[in-house]
Amino acid sequence: MRIYSISKQGIFFSTLQSILFFLSSNFSFIQLNSFFFLLDNTDREAEMRSVSETTNTRIALFSVMSLGVCIAVSALQVWHLKHYFQKKKLI
Repeated sequence: MRIYSISKQGIFFSTLQSILFFLSSNFSFIQLNSFFFLLDNTDREAEMRSVSETTNTRIALFSVMSLGVCIAVSALQVWHLKHYFQKKKLI
């Protein structure tokens, strides 16, 4: 099996070797890209953590406010019913 061919321009590798050369050069490019992606990913991770903590704080505040509204409404209902039944002289 011949791995190269000779012409006027010089030595040309076979198709298999040219494919392997192409893949190896692309693999080193992919390694570089994945390294830069990891560096960029840490910045993205820090930003998303900040957003997550802010969202968590807002949800906790909303839950406390919702609980406060529920307690206030139940207290107003008890007060209203108490006065209603006192007016009707049932209590």
